[in-house]
Amino acid sequence: MPTRPPEDDLKGVWLDQETETTSMSVETVRALSSAYLNRTRLRYVAGFVLAAVVAAQFAWFAWTATDPIIRLGNILVVASTGWMVWRIARRFPRGAPDSTAASSLVDHYRDELLRQKVRYVDLLVSAGPTLAGCVVIMVGRQLQPVHANPLPVAAFTALWLAGAWLVVRRHSRRVDQKLAELDRMQGE
Repeated sequence: MPTRPPEDDLKGVWLDQETETTSMSVETVRALSSAYLNRTRLRYVAGFVLAAVVAAQFAWFAWTATDPIIRLGNILVVASTGWMVWRIARRFPRGAPDSTAASSLVDHYRDELLRQKVRYVDLLVSAGPTLAGCVVIMVGRQLQPVHANPLPVAAFTALWLAGAWLVVRRHSRRVDQKLAELDRMQGE
């Protein structure tokens, strides 16, 4: 029957063993950063295309609207789409540095992760003018002799705001997870 070494010997062996260090190769860092930047750029381009479609649609609504208040609301939505695109374009991902040093690539990847982190307040500042334009459209519709029930639009807006909050929260968690993974891989 094998005998167990005394407790102190196990602790000594455990303390004397070499610690395992995990380091990231330059290729690993470059691959992580490149994949993240490509996905992020694709989302931005899709968002810009969607913004162009929205602007064109609301420009058509403004052109064909017979009520001046509704026309004004549609013009506000078109203008606010430009505002949103400008705010979002400022966060467009930068290219990776040409440096072959892992530390500069890791720093760049970390900076890009932090740049892409969005707060709900930022989202509201970007979307606020669009929501204001929609409110003006709804007011114009309520002033019509035969007006629509505003409840479905108000409910949809509330759902959109709640959904946007959830998306921002999920995105923030994902960025935090990627930063934690980066720190863990670096062994910090």
